[in-house]
Amino acid sequence: MSNLVNGLSVQLGWWVSILAAVAGHPEIGPPVVLILIALHLVKTGDKRRELATVAVLGLVGTAADTLQMKLGLLTFVTPTEVLCPLWITALWLHFAITPRASLAFLRRRPLLAAGLGSLAGPAAYFAGSRLGAVSFAPQAAWSLLSLALVWALVLPAMMWFSWRGSADAAE
Repeated sequence: MSNLVNGLSVQLGWWVSILAAVAGHPEIGPPVVLILIALHLVKTGDKRRELATVAVLGLVGTAADTLQMKLGLLTFVTPTEVLCPLWITALWLHFAITPRASLAFLRRRPLLAAGLGSLAGPAAYFAGSRLGAVSFAPQAAWSLLSLALVWALVLPAMMWFSWRGSADAAE
């Protein structure tokens, strides 16, 4: 049941952030996401590991989306000049609570994680583009290919980082 709640929490954060940004209120998503992360942390046993995963993935995701933005592969509805928008960083932070919960089934399946990442990551951005939150380069295939590569690398790495050194990792 907690895995279902975790997955629903991340979906709720995604929808709130995307719809708020599209409506011209990108400031709404980050606090909602932070509250949802805090609720998750109250229930988790290993808060230190969870916070480390959240921090690292937040940095990695922000760097990845900022690079794609600078390369012209992604344009967000709330343009920024230096880093990707804060609501995007919040989504990366929120996604980081999934490896030890709703995505725990991927912990010893790096190839499956890479495959799932290469499909689900771009699919989330594509859905966001259909809602008007992000747009792709004129040749959208390059944007989607870039996203597939990022997510094929990030998801297995995130799983490894979240579970490294854990007694649960041997299960």
